[in-house]
Order: sequence, then C-alpha cells, then structure tokens
Amino acid sequence: MSEVILILGKRCEQSIHWSGTTITADITHLILITRDRRMAETKPDQNGAPNVIIQNPGQSVKPVVPDEEVDRLVKRLYGLVVTTFSPLNSYDDINFYIEVDQNDHWNPHLKHVDSGYVLKIFNRMDSQRPRLIDAQHAFMEHLKKNGISVQEPIKNLQGNHFSIEKIPVNGKGDCYSHWVEIRTYLPGTIIANVPYTPKLLTNAGAFMARMRLATESFEHPFYRGYYNLWSLSYVPKIRDYLFCVDSSENKELIENVLDAYDSEVVPQYSSLPKGCIHGDTNEQNILVQKSDKENPSSEGDDHFVSGILDYTDVHESYLVVDLALTIAYLMMDADDSLRLDVGSHVISGYKNHVSLSRAETDVLPIMVAARLCQSLVLGLHAYHVNPENGSYVLTSQKAWPILRQFWNDKDTLLAEWKRIVNTGE
Repeated sequence: MSEVILILGKRCEQSIHWSGTTITADITHLILITRDRRMAETKPDQNGAPNVIIQNPGQSVKPVVPDEEVDRLVKRLYGLVVTTFSPLNSYDDINFYIEVDQNDHWNPHLKHVDSGYVLKIFNRMDSQRPRLIDAQHAFMEHLKKNGISVQEPIKNLQGNHFSIEKIPVNGKGDCYSHWVEIRTYLPGTIIANVPYTPKLLTNAGAFMARMRLATESFEHPFYRGYYNLWSLSYVPKIRDYLFCVDSSENKELIENVLDAYDSEVVPQYSSLPKGCIHGDTNEQNILVQKSDKENPSSEGDDHFVSGILDYTDVHESYLVVDLALTIAYLMMDADDSLRLDVGSHVISGYKNHVSLSRAETDVLPIMVAARLCQSLVLGLHAYHVNPENGSYVLTSQKAWPILRQFWNDKDTLLAEWKRIVNTGE
C-alpha cells in the first residue's frame, strides 16, 4: 500500500492508504495526489483505521485545550507538577512550553528532570496516523545520533513516549482523541527574532549542510511514497490553484516559473541525489542561540544556528531542496539591503561541508522561485477558503515584489552562486 495526501482548502496534508497505484482528482477543492488516475478505496486498513482522512471546508482539526487540562494531563500522564505554562506557535497542533517542579515528580523513567519541556498535543487527524508520528520520532532520533540538535520525546509513567487521550472540547462533555507527548525543550529563539547578518546566514548554510549529511543515511518505510502538495516535486500542481491569483501579471509570473521548472528542473531529476529531507526549513523552524565563550559561532557572529524544529513535512525528495527552501524563506524575511545576497551567504556556508554538483547548482534558483510560488499561491488559496485570515494577504503584498525581483535577477545570481561553489570563498 502507498500513502496519498489530501489537500483541502488551507494548507493541510493527510495520508490515505489505498491499493491502486496513483490518483489525481478534484472534489470541491480537494486534491488527491498519487501516481496514476484510479480512485482511492475507502475501506479500513488492516488495523481498522480509515483509509481516507478528509478535512472538510472550515473544519478545524487543532485541539482546544482548557488551561486546567494542561496541568492535569502532565501530572496524570508524566508524574510532573507544572508551575507555569504558555502556548507556543503551531499550525494545526497545539504546543505549550511548560515549567515543572524539579523536586516534585514520581516518574521512574526520568533520571533527570529538566526545568522546562514542550507539551505537544497533535491535531485530531494526525492523531489517527500513528505511523506518521512514529516516523517523526525515528527522524528526530537519527538526527540526534548524527550531532543535530532536535527535540526528544520523554517517557510517560507507563514507559511510553506517547499516549492517546480524550481531550474535552467544551463544557458539554464532548471529547476528541489526540496523541499526547512531552518533548525536551531546546534553548534559544527562532532565527526570525534576531538580525540577519552575512555571518549568520553563512552559519545557517553550514547547518543545513550538516543536516543533509545526517539525513542522507536515514530511511523509514512511512516516507516511501509519502507526498504532499508542499513537496517541491509537486510544484507544477499549483496550476490548479491559479484561479485564486487575481492579477494577470502575477499569474503570468507564476506560469513562467512553473514552465521553467518543467523544462529545466524536471529533466535533471535523475542527476539529483535523493534522500529524506526536513521539508520546511523556514525562519520559524530554524533555532539560534547567542554566541558566548561556551558556544562560539564558527563565523564570529552574535548568534549561531543551534537546532531545527517541526518535523511534520519530512519526506523523500532531492537533497538540495532543503537548501533551496532555506534560501527562499530567509530571503523573504531579510531586509531589502541584504535580500538578494542571502543565497550567496547561505551557499558559502553550505559548500564548506557539502560539494554541490553542477546539476544541483543549475536547478537551485528555479527551486527557490518555485517555493516562493508555492507559498504565494497556496497561501492565497487558503485565504480564498478562509477570508477571515488576513495574514495571507499581508504576506502576499510583501512576497510578490520579492519573487519578481528574484526572477528578473536569477541569471546574475546563478552566475554568482556558481562562482562561490567553484572557488574557495
């Protein structure tokens, strides 16, 4: 059986099991993406789980957790006493930073109790996909073994790394089942919260190269055939969403990028090394710490990249993709004066650890532009489905000029990137 992803309305990706080979079908903004054009089956799998998990328009899958439930869950499941807690940013899950009493616990599986952890309650759709979460755990463990700082799930009172819990959603006794776990807390802040400098961007590139070296040897059966619309390989599919783009000039720009992707990137697929990638190396997921005597930055900056967060979009793809995503997101978030130099600095740090092939270098600018197109078009589609969320409009107002400027200068940038890759700089 394979995994297929359902995309409906806003950004969401859910897998289904089916016994054919591939399928592509549109049903009221629902897209099923696989490898041919058969219809997906809807019979339960061998474990009784539903084959098709669909998020309906306007349906929220994010947990609703009353404040008093946080302390109860942590105490009942983990034998820890919460002293304070605060919510953390999350898309469809809900995360809390919790501080606990290090001197008051009864969990026999914890040799040491940290002062702070992350309580993670998965959305109710992913909670029906234990193989996805198991794969995330395996990815995190693999990165840690290879020297990359990641979160780790801790054991609960039963000696397990998770439990399925009924979470009340209102005062009427209604509950949903959610996967609950506590992970270690990584110190630091996201890179979006600190000033971007050439040295920090070089350090970010070096970190992405080290993560690539760590993930090259990672395999997990769940990720074989696992795709979602945010996988860069599926960027041509955003043509189906261009009805959300009002401006004819912007639509033409997107189509130009997609045409270039089809004609210049797709033919290079066979020349690009493959493996598991993080898949979402954006400015909200890259963790940095302040440099000091104990933790100096190799580039001499005030901050250094110390870890990576959010493992939801891990999948098999081309290893150069994470580099392209990093350049795209940091470029969008950088100041105007630094924006077009972001790629040069990131590549400079990256190539000190990983040698980029000619094919990887050639496709890099178009991959960067393709990710910007995905962010713009799928964001607009999310706004089309949910007009109350105005953040998509604010993002697009900033991102369209950035995409246009980058696309106009891509040949000049590629020449500079090739020079960096081929010299000692």
